[in-house]
Amino acid sequence: MKITDKKAMKYVIIVALLLIPFMYSFFYLKAFWDPYGKMNEIPVAVVNLDKGTNNKGKELIDSLQKKNVLKFSVTDKEKAEDGLQDQTYYAVITIPSDFTSRLESAKDKNRKYTTITYSPNQKSNYLASQIISRVITEVEKETNANVAKEVVNTLSDKLKEVPEKVTQIESGLAEIENGTSSLKEGTGKLTEGMQTLQNGATTLTQNYETFDAGLLQSKNGVDTLVSGTQSLHEGATNLNAGVTTYVSSVDKLAGNITNLSTLLTLLNEHPEYINLPQVQAQLKAATQTLNALTTKQNGVSEVDKLVGAGKQIKQGANQLENGSKTLYQGSTSLQTGMQTLKGASTTIQNGMHSLQAGIVTASNGVTQLDNGTSTLHNGVSTAKTEVTNQKQKMEEEISALDGLGDYVKKPVQIKENDTPKVNEYGTAFAPYFISISLWVGALMLFVVLYYDVNDRFPTFSRNAKNKTKRTFAYMGIATLQALVLGIILKVGLGYTVTNYGLYFAALVLAANAFVLIIEFLIVHFNDVGKFLAILLLVLQLAASAGTFPIETVPTIFQKIYPFMPIGYTVRLFKEALIRIDAALLTKDVCIMIGILVFFFCVNFIKDKREQKKQLVK
Repeated sequence: MKITDKKAMKYVIIVALLLIPFMYSFFYLKAFWDPYGKMNEIPVAVVNLDKGTNNKGKELIDSLQKKNVLKFSVTDKEKAEDGLQDQTYYAVITIPSDFTSRLESAKDKNRKYTTITYSPNQKSNYLASQIISRVITEVEKETNANVAKEVVNTLSDKLKEVPEKVTQIESGLAEIENGTSSLKEGTGKLTEGMQTLQNGATTLTQNYETFDAGLLQSKNGVDTLVSGTQSLHEGATNLNAGVTTYVSSVDKLAGNITNLSTLLTLLNEHPEYINLPQVQAQLKAATQTLNALTTKQNGVSEVDKLVGAGKQIKQGANQLENGSKTLYQGSTSLQTGMQTLKGASTTIQNGMHSLQAGIVTASNGVTQLDNGTSTLHNGVSTAKTEVTNQKQKMEEEISALDGLGDYVKKPVQIKENDTPKVNEYGTAFAPYFISISLWVGALMLFVVLYYDVNDRFPTFSRNAKNKTKRTFAYMGIATLQALVLGIILKVGLGYTVTNYGLYFAALVLAANAFVLIIEFLIVHFNDVGKFLAILLLVLQLAASAGTFPIETVPTIFQKIYPFMPIGYTVRLFKEALIRIDAALLTKDVCIMIGILVFFFCVNFIKDKREQKKQLVK
């Protein structure tokens, strides 16, 4: 019964040794097979203090909850802080009270930035805080994108109003064009009128110059008239004086005749006086004169005629004197008027010249106005045409703004083109843990079988007589470990295998290479070899690029990376599980075969030497 139990125990030990690599890798990979697929189970508190009317804080929370990337719980500030301290929540997200107002200020000139506070409890789980941080970063990007979308939509709406305003400008320009056209017609007529006015002013000036020359002649004539009337008046005065003298003489003559008549009457009465010599002489002379004067023709004596003519001459001389005086006064007034008229005429003539010069200047100005109006009309027409063309272009270009808000929200879309694609988190790390598992499995083979104090496994024992057979025995059981590990992991985890032949060949190659390395260390260096095997395991954990890129680890690990066997097995399993790259595959297979052959040969040679030593003894 005891023998049976011992045999059963031996089988149990062998089975356990075969399952060690599987247990090491399976449970670890199973636990971390798809941690990112359960991110929605990570509790995060959200405190919404937003007081905005539109409450964009609530919109943000609704968006986060719909995405289901984390387990968001909306609570108040006090509960969130308590939950963060007692590790109910991994992090707290606080939306400020002015969140909405500050976001809406993006449309204004005085924009205000807003801040969402993210408070992780890194002590509870640092990796979780980093993962949440990445989610918050994505939230920040999306929030910024939403703000950009709203701003661009607002800007687009305002820009779309521009063509309508341009249409108003176009209408205004059309009215201006019509006005300038009418203005151009008016300035054309005004130019014609100014030309006619200028011609008329020239003719008027010329005629007025003729008039002024005639006026000058009239003035000269009036001056002559005044001089003549003055002479006439003076002659009439003198004539009147002569006539007066004449009339006085005639009156005296008449008186003398009267006296003579009286003398004659006296002589008739006194004939005695007639003989006086003086009387005779006077009488003789008077008789002659009297005979001449008293001789009547048609009943009128000469004396009567002289008296009558003298009276008429006197009357005419008076009238002539008065008339010449009036004529002189009139001609003097006429001369004064002519002088005034001549002065006014000179002033008018100067004014006419100034008027003519002004009309010429005005005509030139009107011509310039007409030219300017034509230029203005042409410019307005050109501007209207250009505005119309630009409006059409603007409408076409602004039409391109349709959907710009959505475009700006996510202008660049990252298309992940995995070469190759890894479906699960566990698949990416399976090559690393399979390699470590095979190393640990190989190490446990020697710990259990090689150092078995009861020597229940003679073939594997350190006291085995046939050392070469022992090497092949370890290689055989390592092969079984690899096959068991490969089959159970494939069934248990269900990852994809690109090439089953390569998959199992890589498992067997890695398991045998590791066994030969550990055999070399333990069999030939004993306790030091065990330490070296464990040390080599520890070094390969950091220097095999199984988790983080080799470039991210300390320089010392980067230096020893090319000498770590697990680094090559990790790449081999990646080829088998993810995608085959012939160049890399050939290189890694050759290196691992080289390692296997090298340590097999070294172990074989040393085993033969040990056997020879034992035979000699």
